[in-house]
Amino acid sequence: LSLMYDMRQKWVPAYLNHIFCAGMSSSQRAESSHAFYKSYASKKNTLMDFVIRFNGALRHQRHNELVADHVDINEHPKIKSN
Repeated sequence: LSLMYDMRQKWVPAYLNHIFCAGMSSSQRAESSHAFYKSYASKKNTLMDFVIRFNGALRHQRHNELVADHVDINEHPKIKSN
């Protein structure tokens, strides 16, 4: 248990808010988030426009995650041999 506690510095930074980040640095995560938000914000848009577009994007992203989860759970990989 003590060894696991000492090793936490190697695996804890990989997770942020229960999201696996595969070794991305905090600045890479921030840049990715900023790019996502920027694509839905504009000086011409009202706050309501932003919220509507952002919610639509989140619904689309969540749908894609659910489809991917379904495929992972229900489909079996094809095994090939030479």
